[in-house]
Amino acid sequence: MALGQPTTPYGLNNIVDFGMSVVWTPTDRYLARSRLRRLAAAHGHDDFASLHRWSVEDLDGFWRAVDQDLGLVWRTPYERVFDSSRGMPWTTTSLRRIIESF
Repeated sequence: MALGQPTTPYGLNNIVDFGMSVVWTPTDRYLARSRLRRLAAAHGHDDFASLHRWSVEDLDGFWRAVDQDLGLVWRTPYERVFDSSRGMPWTTTSLRRIIESF
């Protein structure tokens, strides 16, 4: 971290450095109400690095947790959250089902 660069909550400075100034940082009050932060904490992730690692290393576990947290309603239950067997992880059927949930 460069001298004089503001620190950001949730450890973001340790992960992302685009060589730009921080435009906005959430307040503690904002973070206390953050749904994503609650989801992360509920699954044992207390910083951005841990949350990011979970989201890219355990795709099925991460997206199942997001699905549960959002309370998505599926017309047809799925067997696997993430299927890249055809080279594209999200099929149009999956996307249509997500859209129908809202």
